[in-house]
Amino acid sequence: MLRRCRMIDGVQGYNVQTNIETDRATIDGLQFTRDKSEGFWMKGSLHKFHNKGAHNADDFRYTDLVETVYRLQKELSINPETTQISRVEFGVNITLPIDAYNVIDSVVLFRNDTGGYDNVMRTFQFSDYVFKIYNKSKQSDVNDNIIRVEVKVTRLRYLKQNKIHVQTLADLLDENVLNGLKRVLVDAFKDCLIIDVPKEKVKKLTTPQRLELAEYTNPIFWNRIRRDKTRNITREKKKCLKFIDEIGGTDLKEKLLAEITDKCDYLLNFSELESVRIFHQNSKQKNSGVSGFSILDDSMKNLTNTPAPNIINCAGCGAIINNPRKGQRFCSAKVVGYEKAHRCRNNVSNPKNNTQRSIRNVLSIPLMFDLRDMIDNKKEKYLDAV
Repeated sequence: MLRRCRMIDGVQGYNVQTNIETDRATIDGLQFTRDKSEGFWMKGSLHKFHNKGAHNADDFRYTDLVETVYRLQKELSINPETTQISRVEFGVNITLPIDAYNVIDSVVLFRNDTGGYDNVMRTFQFSDYVFKIYNKSKQSDVNDNIIRVEVKVTRLRYLKQNKIHVQTLADLLDENVLNGLKRVLVDAFKDCLIIDVPKEKVKKLTTPQRLELAEYTNPIFWNRIRRDKTRNITREKKKCLKFIDEIGGTDLKEKLLAEITDKCDYLLNFSELESVRIFHQNSKQKNSGVSGFSILDDSMKNLTNTPAPNIINCAGCGAIINNPRKGQRFCSAKVVGYEKAHRCRNNVSNPKNNTQRSIRNVLSIPLMFDLRDMIDNKKEKYLDAV
């Protein structure tokens, strides 16, 4: 039950700064294409990259994901904190005691959508995401009955609506983010209408019951319900579930839901890497300008067998500066662009300049007493320059 699985797999990123010298490259399952701003688009499977491009047929757990992101930084000089994510795929594989096609065929609705169907897959496509259930054993050409349940996020606002903050590659290592993705996946499966009635039960049905079962398993019936303003689809689904229970429908959905939850917990093996403190764990880290990715303790060193790199952070935004010049304090305009580099400097200079300007304006007003004693203690350090 716990084989060949991954939660995070496909990603698409942009503004990727890397040491790749060609305009296009495919490295161990990840594709890189240079854009007009001299950064790179990156897309592909993190799981394949972890396996040196060979396959994505084994388990890909949280500890493997940590290793993969660390390898991207070590070998390709990719900063996970500045690599922007635009798409992400996550899901789990479930090994079944029955034919995988029986499960796929039993999925009638996702939410109120009938979706699409091909030889191996049920697909439900929306503006911001795609929900998929497909025969992984057929796709991977193996004999086991394996299905994959997956959510492909095409617009990150979908995750934002679910109170999940994903902006950079670094965010995918945050426990809160990964637990949030698990919640989205489990909730999505809960919203499926699954009808599974054993053949021996169907044989015993009366003709009217068979006709009613045929209606409930027919996507055309549900499409008509959706278009009919006089009928309520939620009420119709409740009526359907009651009928399926009465004629002897199985608890397939509940069993699969339990398997999905257990598999997520197996893949998110945080407890096996408890002492590794990864970036973005709290907002204080960001506000203080400290890069969490530079915090690699002995456990991480043992995991990667590589010493932690000597990392310098931008004084303005806290991001890692790759290949810094001697004495460099801020992001380079050549790397991140003029506007962003200018903002980094402003983050440091503006508080000082604005405070000095305000103090200068106040002190220029003729008064009978000195206002210097009324200036906030935190701003007194700027008085010498006024």
